[in-house]
Amino acid sequence: MNAGHDKEWVEMLAEYRRAIEESADILEEIEYQVTGQDELNSAQLHQLYDMAEDAAETGRIRRAEANLAWRRAG
Repeated sequence: MNAGHDKEWVEMLAEYRRAIEESADILEEIEYQVTGQDELNSAQLHQLYDMAEDAAETGRIRRAEANLAWRRAG
């Protein structure tokens, strides 16, 4: 794998993380508008962040697998 491909992965995962964070903020605002209370608790936010971390880890694993396959083929 080349450095450009790795940079693309990093940028893509950062974009996914930003989208998840923005989605959590939007969900919080909707919840407040509907109920008048801020019901999205820290446990739910923590789960969203965990999902973002899982996506990032999956990307790192896939990149490592591709690098290993590329080394074995080369």
